[in-house]
Amino acid sequence: FEFSDSDNRYQINPNPNPDQRQFRQALFGEDMHSGFKFIGRVLGKALRDSQLIRAHFTLPFYKLLLNCPFVFDDLQETDPEYYASLKYIREHPAEELRELEIIDYFTTDGPGGEEVELKKGGKDVLVTDENKDEYVELKANYVMHGRMAKERQALLNAFNEVVDLRDLAAVDPQELELMFSGTPIISLDDWEANTDYDQYEPSDKVIRWFWEIVKSWDHDKQATLLQFVTGSSQLPAGGFKCLMGASQGNGPPIIRRFRIRKLPGHELPRAHTCFNVLDLPPYKKRSQVSRAMDIAVEMGSLGSVSYTHLRAHETPEHLVCRLLLEKKKKKKIK
Repeated sequence: FEFSDSDNRYQINPNPNPDQRQFRQALFGEDMHSGFKFIGRVLGKALRDSQLIRAHFTLPFYKLLLNCPFVFDDLQETDPEYYASLKYIREHPAEELRELEIIDYFTTDGPGGEEVELKKGGKDVLVTDENKDEYVELKANYVMHGRMAKERQALLNAFNEVVDLRDLAAVDPQELELMFSGTPIISLDDWEANTDYDQYEPSDKVIRWFWEIVKSWDHDKQATLLQFVTGSSQLPAGGFKCLMGASQGNGPPIIRRFRIRKLPGHELPRAHTCFNVLDLPPYKKRSQVSRAMDIAVEMGSLGSVSYTHLRAHETPEHLVCRLLLEKKKKKKIK
């Protein structure tokens, strides 16, 4: 995959360089399509199990999964430069374009530089003002689909092994993106309304302080708290009432609402991401809640960190600082 030029969304890379091909071969062997099959199955399982993925794809990619037809304007997101050149062809006379050697016959260059007919007998069909729109549509479709047809079909077939396309008949590409990646929008009213409490009541001081503090934060800090407790900074399309968590046995994930549970005898909150549970000590002062939640957010930004990482005589604040420094050192080494 690669980032699209338009808005940094993932799309299939049509022209991997030698290093990328070698890496793909090291991962998946001689079958160059097995990687696409693997991705198709992973995406299918994520969708089937309502597991959000931290990636967004281009609109044509979602159309591919839904088996929706492409249109010319889809190319603008996939390859803006190619889109602009084809738009130029649409808007200028064929004779002028032929003099500039921009158009000729209904052919294009394939991935290996070979000539590819855009339609049957295309090498003998001259592009004219009368058929120019057809030429542009066929060339756009080849860029978005034809030049990677085998790879795309391998991914789609694997995806459909896990998800029945008929189950997505009423879903459009924008809705499919929400189903895959959730929404970054966090509604505090929705969050509070869909929170359960264990040994706490919504009217308890600690709980009121908690919501006052979280509501005072900016979106990024709220998202990091969500990451700390649930393992994801994104929400399902249905919001907090549709938060997913682990099942009791080996079954698929089930809906588990956000829960705040009393944690006596501890200095700092802790999270159980499999169950969307935040253990919150019964603090006596609002400032204690604020300090504790700040540390929790810092730990959420560091990923999988728990208080078991504390060294002897090390405070939680020192732990966060130490891990941040270690993270920066690792980046420099890379």
